[in-house]
Amino acid sequence: MVVSFLIITGGLGFTVLYDLFHSIILRKKRLSFHSRMVLLITAILVVSGSLFFFCTEYFSALSDMPLKKKILSSFFQAVTPRTAGFEIIPQRFFAAPAKLITVILMFIGGSSGSTAGGVKTTTFFIVFMYIIKGNAEKTNINLFNRKIATATIEKAFNIVMKSMLCIFISVLLLLFSERALLEAGHYGIFDLLFESVSAFCTVGLTIGLTPSLSIAGKLILIFTMFLGRIGIFALVLGFVKSEKEKFVEFPSGKLLVG
Repeated sequence: MVVSFLIITGGLGFTVLYDLFHSIILRKKRLSFHSRMVLLITAILVVSGSLFFFCTEYFSALSDMPLKKKILSSFFQAVTPRTAGFEIIPQRFFAAPAKLITVILMFIGGSSGSTAGGVKTTTFFIVFMYIIKGNAEKTNINLFNRKIATATIEKAFNIVMKSMLCIFISVLLLLFSERALLEAGHYGIFDLLFESVSAFCTVGLTIGLTPSLSIAGKLILIFTMFLGRIGIFALVLGFVKSEKEKFVEFPSGKLLVG
């Protein structure tokens, strides 16, 4: 529970911790909209993830544990993929649905301004809500009586799509470098995806594949980890418009989509 508390706290972000201190301890101001959203999204991810792992792994990975430890292990598994990389149960013992949810939690990561990796909770939430609520007539979305600006939505989509592209390239390169390992039947494509997402989001969890990788495969993961730690900031900075784009508007080009 101490480790879980540290993981959650480290994933909230320094802005939220500063806001909580001034709001709850000093009682000088109300929580900002950003802090309320981060706390809400974090609670949803932890609670829903815990319930999912508890229900899906009750008779498999958690089968030999007493009820109290099953609940604690499910809670810990929902918390640790978002930044820490600690584990109570080896990841290879989980069934495919649990591994997939772990990959999603690793991809989301912590919150902006935190020590965690991933695309960040608010970024993923904005993209998710826009997919559900957005339409062709609106360029922004309204959440809890607040309007999310178009520029923020575009930046969120930019980060998510570029992150997915980096992970895709990492998996593709591993498919070439680890062809012999895959043909032996010990591991599959999903295992490569798990390792790549864990590396890019700087989580640290492994399915057990990393020690068996070739030198080229390990170098690919090293580069993926470096890109995930430094590249997220580059993705944000790369979204800033150049001086040419600020003062020049090009003719519209129509493309059919969908």
